[in-house]
Amino acid sequence: IQWGKNNNFRQSLFPRNRGHLLNSIIFELDNQNIEYIPNEFCEMLQQVRFLSLLHNKIQSIPENISLLRNCIFLGLCNNKINFLPNNLFKLAKLSTLCLHGNMLKEIPDEIGNLVELQNLTLSNNSIKYLPSTVSKLTKLKELDIENTLIDESSLKHLNLENIEKISF
Repeated sequence: IQWGKNNNFRQSLFPRNRGHLLNSIIFELDNQNIEYIPNEFCEMLQQVRFLSLLHNKIQSIPENISLLRNCIFLGLCNNKINFLPNNLFKLAKLSTLCLHGNMLKEIPDEIGNLVELQNLTLSNNSIKYLPSTVSKLTKLKELDIENTLIDESSLKHLNLENIEKISF
């Protein structure tokens, strides 16, 4: 599967018979200069468990991202994302969320809904604080907040005792 020039997808690139996509478990589109994710993309990949869209130019996450109900790994590092839609936090099986190297300034309270999350990478963003709902992430083992604006002392009010590794 490839994207057309100027990030336009065409029927020939995303064929009408999408059965093979629906059964894909691992899907990687790293380093493809993708600027947006069309809604059809999430519709086609509802069974995906590992989705990697690293090192692109993606500016936003589609609202229907919640269709990826079986996704356990979502890699959106090194893009241009500045907002996280609430539907992202409906991915109940998600164990790894990679968002480093984007343009994020805040993490919504809804992050606490990702109760299966074990690895959260937020480094190289302009995030100033983590919401208190991060305390609900009792399975979180690794938290990377290196090169953010988060001060170590601001984490003291959070219950992060299960975390094995925090990178500042």
